Amino acid sequence: MTAFAVGLGIPFWLVGAFAVSLPKGGRWMLWVKSFFGVVMLVVALYFLKFAFPVLLKLASKGGATGLAIAEVAAVAGLALGAVHLDWAEGGIGAKLRKGFGIALTTAGGFAVVAHLEAGPDIGPGPTAAASAASAASSAGGAADVLTFLDSEEQATAKAKAEKRPLLVDFTANWCKACKRLSNETFSDPRVRDKARHFVGVKIDVSVKEDLPDDVQEKLEAQFDAVKKRYGVVGLPTVVGYDSTGKERLRLNDFMGPDEFLKMLDGIE
Repeated sequence: MTAFAVGLGIPFWLVGAFAVSLPKGGRWMLWVKSFFGVVMLVVALYFLKFAFPVLLKLASKGGATGLAIAEVAAVAGLALGAVHLDWAEGGIGAKLRKGFGIALTTAGGFAVVAHLEAGPDIGPGPTAAASAASAASSAGGAADVLTFLDSEEQATAKAKAEKRPLLVDFTANWCKACKRLSNETFSDPRVRDKARHFVGVKIDVSVKEDLPDDVQEKLEAQFDAVKKRYGVVGLPTVVGYDSTGKERLRLNDFMGPDEFLKMLDGIE
């Protein structure tokens, strides 16, 4: 509502303060209305991805090829009449063109956003982190720095047996914020040192597309059960428990090392 008030008030302030004349009404106003209507639909899908992560997963498939297809779909929708056609014009044909154009532009626009948010696959993934954790564990004793296991069952059992706090990081190969957490926050020497007493576990909920459908469905069901157990509704999600099993931290977006260090204070 604040943004709405500012957007509505600034033009009138400009008119009153500088004697600026308001633009004359015309067809361009319908185009503006249609354009921002499509933008609102794209934003609605963007926020729905937190409740339905599969939306982002589906929209971000295909890498560079998928991004190109999304851009072509958005442009094709505009060409069909998503913006420049009016619902009141023409017959059923014009209405169908505009409706299909809006659908194409909305889907294409959201897919472009999804690809940009997913970003490139950078830095060491959960496999590398799991290897480091395994190496530290095989050496005996607690790790000198924060490391991550790749088994939730093993990590929870280890934390309980050794009376250590637990850090659970839910990630996926299409989650850009998850990769930033791994590459910028959890890789920071200060974080790795301060959280060295934690038992860490990365739960990668990515499902490979080349697996048989029944295997994919089984894995997704398993991931859904784990996410439900930890109250995960979207990625990224990081949950921290103290040595008594009480939840002490939870974050659902990227957080830099400085802020994350503050969240670790007092968790034993």
